[in-house]
Amino acid sequence: MLYIETDNQFSDSLSTELEAAGLPRAYGVTTRRTVDGVVIKGQARAFTIDVDESQRAAVQAVLDAHAPNCGHVAAKVAEAKQEAGRRITVRMPEWKQRNYLAYSLEMTRKEQAGDALTVQESATLAFIQGEWAFAKSVRAASDAIESEVSSLTDAEAGVYDVLNNPLWP
Repeated sequence: MLYIETDNQFSDSLSTELEAAGLPRAYGVTTRRTVDGVVIKGQARAFTIDVDESQRAAVQAVLDAHAPNCGHVAAKVAEAKQEAGRRITVRMPEWKQRNYLAYSLEMTRKEQAGDALTVQESATLAFIQGEWAFAKSVRAASDAIESEVSSLTDAEAGVYDVLNNPLWP
């Protein structure tokens, strides 16, 4: 099932185009969002298409040809999440994150047992805490970018530059 909300106006030809491409028809194309049976004006139009994953790319191609800005908000939110993950793993690959976690747990247990940390252990732990602060700042930037993108129209989101956003640390 593909559910899309968009500010774009779709003509009746969308279902015809999907069907001509051998894809499931769209339904609910001209419906507005409703709450308790009442149409909420000024909200995005929504439609759904029964599609399995093997057809998703073909359906998206028809949608892109019909309305080039369709679905960009969700795509840009996903891009922000992916970019955050990329930035974190470039600095700290997953194996390093696991090692940092294990070391931090080991040092916490040592402290809880009443043993003092050596100067080297304290320095290593401080370094790991700095890396964790970096990861948190990237996640916070991603959250802010996702929030910003979510407030845009599909057309505005289509030209939004996630990768070069000044919010990234």
